[in-house]
Amino acid sequence: YLLQNAEWQGEGIIIENRGCRDLVLLPDLAYETELYLRKDRPLDDRVALTVTDVNLPELVAHFRWQ
Repeated sequence: YLLQNAEWQGEGIIIENRGCRDLVLLPDLAYETELYLRKDRPLDDRVALTVTDVNLPELVAHFRWQ
């Protein structure tokens, strides 16, 4: 889906704080990813995300926050 929609943008919800990285749920994609968000954010905070890279053989997608 993300390979076919390279301009995908959506919302992520912080579900766990892991030091300098946060675990973020992307409900529209049913996908979890770790992101470095540059500042402390509380759990359940919502962040706008954009897909930056998709590695299909490894089933991994990378996102950046807007």
